[in-house]
Amino acid sequence: MNKIEPKYHFNDLELTFRKLIENTTDIRQFYYKKISDPYLNKEERKESAYNDIVELAFLILRKKRKSDTKEFKQFFCNVEEILSDADYDVKNLIVVGLFEGIQNVGGPEIDYYKSFDLWLKPKSKNEWDELIDFWEGKEWRVSDEEREKREKEVKKILNKK
Repeated sequence: MNKIEPKYHFNDLELTFRKLIENTTDIRQFYYKKISDPYLNKEERKESAYNDIVELAFLILRKKRKSDTKEFKQFFCNVEEILSDADYDVKNLIVVGLFEGIQNVGGPEIDYYKSFDLWLKPKSKNEWDELIDFWEGKEWRVSDEEREKREKEVKKILNKK
């Protein structure tokens, strides 16, 4: 039985980065002006991959803060396509480099719990949420109503003692 190889490999990061910026204008221009280095060989490209993806995360955050999100739909569609057909290392680059970069630097100011839901596709949303779960647990997923209900139940129990 033949194993189907994923399209996006850590050994060919140029393909991954080209896909990330595909059909965007501002993001593509930023990438070629500030990140892309045509003189890097494959090993050097691997070494710079996390720095490069974090630069894209910073750009996404700047755009989010300015409400300049017109390219987010396309960008996150590209992310979804990569996650759907990537090797472990490329998936890790997207989750740890891009998603965690956005969440850590953006913090509560951007409401990373929910404010990207409009653009995240199913695989991306799952990875995004699991990343939060990893660092914070799952309590953030509980609705305000459910949290209030739990607090009332705890108070009842404590008052009985």
